[in-house]
Amino acid sequence: MKSFKNIRNKNMNEGEIFFYNEDYEKALEFFNSVYDIDNQNWKALNYIGICLTALSRFDEARSCFELSISINGDISDTWALFSTHYLAIQDLDNAEICVGHALRLEGSEIAYAEIAIYYYTIENFDNCEVFVRKSLSINGKNSTALNTLGLLKVYFKLYRDAIKIFQLLTKINPNYSMWYNNLGQAYQLDGRLNWQKGL
Repeated sequence: MKSFKNIRNKNMNEGEIFFYNEDYEKALEFFNSVYDIDNQNWKALNYIGICLTALSRFDEARSCFELSISINGDISDTWALFSTHYLAIQDLDNAEICVGHALRLEGSEIAYAEIAIYYYTIENFDNCEVFVRKSLSINGKNSTALNTLGLLKVYFKLYRDAIKIFQLLTKINPNYSMWYNNLGQAYQLDGRLNWQKGL
């Protein structure tokens, strides 16, 4: 039993390393190996679903989230991540349904961060900030919540604040390209704003 747990935990950790380095194909190998030895592991299925969504393998991703829910439908993380999957395919109706399920369950930093993405996408910025803050109150370094907070700052033209947030993200995970893209955009927009003020 100890060996089984060690292998499962080692493969989950390896998968997460590749996942956060945006090597989704390699991450899938490790998460699939976890599911192969533990077919009740909803967390591994959620990671598989996220990776497949990132790789635009949307039908397979949906099947993973559905299977994860069939194992345990009382996990807010799963419903919230499923909503983000639906956002990726621009299915706002199903995204809203998934968020509704997530909100009826006990929250977590992951669920709150994903729910914030939904509210950002539909431009309900007040609710977006509420759920960003909820996520960060649990883990102040949740990268998904911090990124959404940075995007909110950009939307409200608080570019210096956004720059600080994206700089922090590059320190938390220096291998994730999105942070650098967002940081570059914030710098560019801040420069334009300052140039316009000088006119």
